[in-house]
Amino acid sequence: MLIAGAGAAAALLLHHHHAGSNATKLRTPAVTHAAVATPTTRPSPTATPSVTVSPSASTATVGPANWTYPRAIDQQAYQNDQATIASVSCVSATRCFAVDTDGNVLASNASGSWQKVAFDSQTNLASISCPTTRFCAAVDNSGDVIVLTSGTWTDPVRIDSGNSLTGISCSSPSFCVAVDNAGNALTFTGSVTNWSQAGVAQGNSLASVSCPTANFCVAVDQYGNAYTYQGGTWSAGTNIDNSNGLIEVSCPSAAFLRRHRQQRQ
Repeated sequence: MLIAGAGAAAALLLHHHHAGSNATKLRTPAVTHAAVATPTTRPSPTATPSVTVSPSASTATVGPANWTYPRAIDQQAYQNDQATIASVSCVSATRCFAVDTDGNVLASNASGSWQKVAFDSQTNLASISCPTTRFCAAVDNSGDVIVLTSGTWTDPVRIDSGNSLTGISCSSPSFCVAVDNAGNALTFTGSVTNWSQAGVAQGNSLASVSCPTANFCVAVDQYGNAYTYQGGTWSAGTNIDNSNGLIEVSCPSAAFLRRHRQQRQ
């Protein structure tokens, strides 16, 4: 569902899937408490591997609506065990990062080729967010995060024991929010091993989060609800897509979403 406001230069994009007819569960946010993380003992992600992912034999050409046709960038992982690309984050038109379900982090360069730049052999990476070329954070389905800081990837750090992290959004190198399948939001404010945890939609799996600034975020869940973070507090859920489950959200700014809500009232 594409929602656009008059005069706005960007849009809030929500993707959804069917989640049943009685899917309007709302949960009251729980009290925020601190969650102190400890590094896991998994193998360290490789900081500067030199493996280049070869492009397909045919050069990608522009297709309908100026989108290029698909081009393989992660065929080795797919051929090994049918791994798929799970998430992508672009810093600019020439620099993007992607993660796959084999635990690989890939990065593009100006020539259009992709390289594997980090690897976690123990788990699947689910989401990545890169506000700058020197800072990224990626989360996995074991409750771990790996962080690119000053050109080096950290070891996996356990920040959400017992849950699967499903999404992450970083507005800057000093602010990120990750969400999990238990309805929690975990906030990073500079320390990789210390994320604060808040119950946002307990009992509902949060699927995605978007934070255009450190003061504003939106998260969505499997029951069609949206939750807003503003002024350090998460709101109760608002059902915006009855009978469907939302799987992705992206906010270009906080101002655009506020205009959209005013138009609907």
